[in-house]
Amino acid sequence: RDNFPWLEFRRVLFRSQSDYYKAFQNYKKERIKDTIEYYSQYYNFAIDLSNIYFDKTKLSKENLIAEYNDFCGLMKIKLPLDYEFESLQRVIDLKPDYKEAYYALSDLCLNNFIPIMDNIRKDNIRNMDYRKGEESIYYSKRVISIDVQDALGYWSLGNAYYFKKEYEKAIENYLTSIKLNGKLKEAYLNVGNAYESIGFNENAVKYYKNALQLDSNYLFATFNLGSIYLKIKDYTNAKIYFNKVLNIDNTHILAYFGLANCLIGENKYTEALIYYNKVLEIDKNNYEVNILIGDLYLKQNLIDEAMKQYNLAIDICEYIGSAYERISRIYLIKGDYEKQIEYLKIAAKRGNEIAINFLKSNSIIF
Repeated sequence: RDNFPWLEFRRVLFRSQSDYYKAFQNYKKERIKDTIEYYSQYYNFAIDLSNIYFDKTKLSKENLIAEYNDFCGLMKIKLPLDYEFESLQRVIDLKPDYKEAYYALSDLCLNNFIPIMDNIRKDNIRNMDYRKGEESIYYSKRVISIDVQDALGYWSLGNAYYFKKEYEKAIENYLTSIKLNGKLKEAYLNVGNAYESIGFNENAVKYYKNALQLDSNYLFATFNLGSIYLKIKDYTNAKIYFNKVLNIDNTHILAYFGLANCLIGENKYTEALIYYNKVLEIDKNNYEVNILIGDLYLKQNLIDEAMKQYNLAIDICEYIGSAYERISRIYLIKGDYEKQIEYLKIAAKRGNEIAINFLKSNSIIF
């Protein structure tokens, strides 16, 4: 160690960290090409460090790969998906049993990236979502083949089955994950999601609450409890959990929507409007909330106020067919059938199914 070239080591290490920093700065400025260039340099220096000093220092190859993987493979920044996949494959080439790379690959497959792989027979793949799920299952199973006691591997496998809507298999793997690691709150959340998907609401509530026992501020579990209580029309409990969400994050738009829906279920329209307006304070360009406010006015036969809200939604996004379809309803109420059909045709051209079905059933060309 007395002969160890520390100066050389520090020079290469500093240069690699400099490229890492430059890559991140370019990413923040959305300069993807420069991000990739600097990151590639960082990667090459990391490998140089590994090759030159692996046998001479305590700086292990695994640590270098982990740092590389942390930057790109685990998606702390969002590089183009094909580049991420390539990066992760390089990690696996260097260390075939590096589980974190397989986790990330499994996740990539479920997030709209399908690599060209030989491990899945192409002639059997007819549905893109099916293929995403199968690729994700493949990578998750690789984790389990490396370590059969890996809780995250079973959790990842559960996610793949959930994506494929194979909820029983998803539940089985989530429960295995929980058995191996009882503190994995994401597994409790996801098994709750799976139970909810097959209509086992009591089980879903149980596991969402288990997740909250691990982390009382777990936003996803809190929101899901509000949503499931809303679904079964338990407005009292739904409001409790939506308000807890807002205590954690007072900009959570879906929680405001949830509270408004609870109040609408209780026929408290004026109070519901308060929460819709809260959404507009957060996001003044939210066309969806303008449509919902319009619906609220329409329920109360406040036609002019409803028309105003629908037009506000169109001003924000002129391509939203549901706003035109709702305006057609107002013209129907007013008895202006010519205008009703005019707005239905516009809605249909923008893909609104209600308008399309109405016009087709009445043999009206649009």
